Amino acid sequence: MAYSWKKVWSAMAVSLVAATNVVQAGYSGGPMNYVGGGDSCNPCNPCAPCPSLCGTGGNWGLRADLLWWSANVDGGLPYGTVDSTVVNSTAALSTFLGDVRTLDFKWKPGFRLGLGYDLSCDCDSWDFQLLWTHIRPHANGSTDLNPSGLERFVPAWGVGFGANSFTNDFTGFTKATASWRLHFDLLDFELGRDFHVSNCLSVRPFIGVRGGWIKQNFNISIYDSTGLLREGVHLGTEFAGVGLRTGLNSEWRLGCGFSLYGNGAFSIIYGTQKNPVAVALANASTLLSPYVPTNAQHHDFDASRAILDASAGIRWTTFFCCDTISLSFAFGWDQIYLWNQSGFDNINLGLPSITNPGTVQATNPQFNVYDLSLKGITFSLALGF
Repeated sequence: MAYSWKKVWSAMAVSLVAATNVVQAGYSGGPMNYVGGGDSCNPCNPCAPCPSLCGTGGNWGLRADLLWWSANVDGGLPYGTVDSTVVNSTAALSTFLGDVRTLDFKWKPGFRLGLGYDLSCDCDSWDFQLLWTHIRPHANGSTDLNPSGLERFVPAWGVGFGANSFTNDFTGFTKATASWRLHFDLLDFELGRDFHVSNCLSVRPFIGVRGGWIKQNFNISIYDSTGLLREGVHLGTEFAGVGLRTGLNSEWRLGCGFSLYGNGAFSIIYGTQKNPVAVALANASTLLSPYVPTNAQHHDFDASRAILDASAGIRWTTFFCCDTISLSFAFGWDQIYLWNQSGFDNINLGLPSITNPGTVQATNPQFNVYDLSLKGITFSLALGF
């Protein structure tokens, strides 16, 4: 009988230890903090149960990302059209061909910094995270025309029916340059919780608040055959807003410290948008030196913007100091899509000025809306302690 009770107590003790290990398997803290288990106990078998550090109470996490991203405005952001004439002598007809000129968007570096705090087992694996994304991409475009007169440049912005010398004759324009600059900053605060679907898969739903500061400058300069600036256009849009954000992070552990991750989020931010516009025109006797706008306007309004975030990649994590410190490296692809974010006003110059019939004045503005997207490679370093 004594031997039987001894076997029962031994079996109960083993069962309790095994159950405790299964419940506490895996690591917590979302994409920033990995203190407490998983691969550290059995490096090449992440699905094996492993005790976590529930007694530590809370864990801090630091994150630094290097971004190599490119921005893009939907449609390429055209700045003008090159019209050329093809004469068919047999049919005695002329064909007009148009080539829309768009910007060449460059790849530029940026960064994302993060600070997180994992409440660990004391508060059922809830965590807080603060992320700041910062990047300054740009784009350029340039067009040189054949001075023979078979080509002409028709600007897409700033001009309605008036052009060189305030007439309908665009043939005096022989060169055009365009540049676009983006100042892009996002600040995200997240409240999330890890759920271990299995020992090899965890998901982290989160809710939070997003703030966005997005500024764009779009400049176009048009020159005549002598190299003198004949028209200058400055378009701008500045948006600042705040709103709600929600999403889901997932972690697929492969073993030996490696894992795949896939994240998605959606947000709607509400704020104020300012669209300044300035256009300078020059006739034969008035050159644009220095640049003095002949027409300017401002358009301020409130707006909501929808933003979609998606990322996927591979991560490697290792542990130090009895699993109290984690270090991870990640490499992945990020995309951010903003609906109707690049909205520019265009002054329609076409009616004779009331006070000066020799010039033109602005009429009702045309509001042109484009989607804005950013995408690229992300290198990430995270430290949990």
